[in-house]
Amino acid sequence: MMLNKMPANTTIQAILSYLETDTKWGPRNRAQFALRQQLRIKDISALQVSDVLGLNGEVRCHYIAKDGSVYLLGADLKEELHRYLLSRFQLAGNSLKPLINSELNIPLFPTQKRDRFSNNTLAQHFCYLDKSIFQRFVVQ
Repeated sequence: MMLNKMPANTTIQAILSYLETDTKWGPRNRAQFALRQQLRIKDISALQVSDVLGLNGEVRCHYIAKDGSVYLLGADLKEELHRYLLSRFQLAGNSLKPLINSELNIPLFPTQKRDRFSNNTLAQHFCYLDKSIFQRFVVQ
């Protein structure tokens, strides 16, 4: 698992709020950063909507990677994923149930050019986020 270089004395909530300031990709970056606290880059890039959304219209409590590793998703992470899915699919209200009848075998995190991140591109994206977080919270 990749460890963040989080600025000292900075809460994760402050970082998540900062990441959401990007109008186009803010919710996606926020959800990716939250996932990064628990999952490996190769697992994040391979995530599909069906991996995190159950058939009952709720975010799952766990994720099983392709290699069999099981990751428990805490309440805060589930809330971030719920928030992201509402934003990504532009759902009104607070329910994800309208997604149940949709095609869920699509990548969770699309990019501007492709339908999903490659492992390398996602690692570079996280480096960019680290740099912008560092500039925002450390260099004043």
